[in-house]
Amino acid sequence: EVEAELRAYAAMQPTPVTLKDILSAKNTRSLAKFLHGEVPIRIAERLNRIETDLPGWQQNESIRQVHESLRRSFVALRRVRSDENLEEFTQVVSDVIWEEKPAVVTMARGLCQLRAELGEKRFSCAFTDAFLDGFLLNRIGSNVLMSQYLAFQGHVIPAGDGANERTGIIDVNCDPSQICRQVADEVADICEEKTGL
Repeated sequence: EVEAELRAYAAMQPTPVTLKDILSAKNTRSLAKFLHGEVPIRIAERLNRIETDLPGWQQNESIRQVHESLRRSFVALRRVRSDENLEEFTQVVSDVIWEEKPAVVTMARGLCQLRAELGEKRFSCAFTDAFLDGFLLNRIGSNVLMSQYLAFQGHVIPAGDGANERTGIIDVNCDPSQICRQVADEVADICEEKTGL
């Protein structure tokens, strides 16, 4: 039953979600309904990537752990209801985020092991980068959606001194390019201080 459901969800396409979409989602019930259908699609996509793109994944303990964790998350999200009391659904969403927390390090370790075992010809830097880009972008998108939902359910991030305006987990006044410029300036200062250049 789970295998058939996973195949069906892996065949679906994730719904593209913009920052504007995330910021405009104010109704927790409709966000829960969206997550209930959307996050399993994204998880099934990650599971499918592991199964189709990583030969020998079943023999690699690290990748098998990530696969098993994703599978548990998929089953938990598909079994919980999102149409009545949101308390149980909210707990499952929180559990999924925590369940998958070590996935990045564990997957990276597993890919390094596969590369060592099967060689650079099969697991080139380009292949590994492309695999991780797709896998991690999918995971980040899922986590942003789930974290935004949790923020609206009471796991609110405080706005600080009032200068920042937060909508869920997103600081609408954040300027990433300004942050990058500041970091670049700080790195240049450190380089100049250490090297004289």
